[in-house]
Amino acid sequence: MDFSKMMNNWLDSEEGWNDFEKDEQSDKSSKGELRSFLRKLSPEDKIDLHGKTTVEAEHLLKDFIKQSKKNGLRKILIIHGKGNHSKSGPVLSVWVKHYLESSSLCGETGHPNKRDGGNGATWVIFK
Repeated sequence: MDFSKMMNNWLDSEEGWNDFEKDEQSDKSSKGELRSFLRKLSPEDKIDLHGKTTVEAEHLLKDFIKQSKKNGLRKILIIHGKGNHSKSGPVLSVWVKHYLESSSLCGETGHPNKRDGGNGATWVIFK
């Protein structure tokens, strides 16, 4: 019996599909568990961009992200402030958000709880 015929027979059997569905469900649950773990994980390093211009922040953040990923970190924290002292409103927080969204290294982002910076900081989970 040739391979394709064996594969079709296996896929046609309930056992074949059940195994496939179990593997798929197992993959989804393990990815979900990992994502949940990473969300709860404390950031493994942080950078403070308070008082920096967007040009200065871009150089610092770019290097920090590259080095963090290279070092195998999974989650980092970027402190950018809330923009309360800016005349025209928040600048760095908006800029950081756009930068992270366009980065090929950065995945999920969010804000820590209030005591860890709240809206004045952003955590990043690497892809």
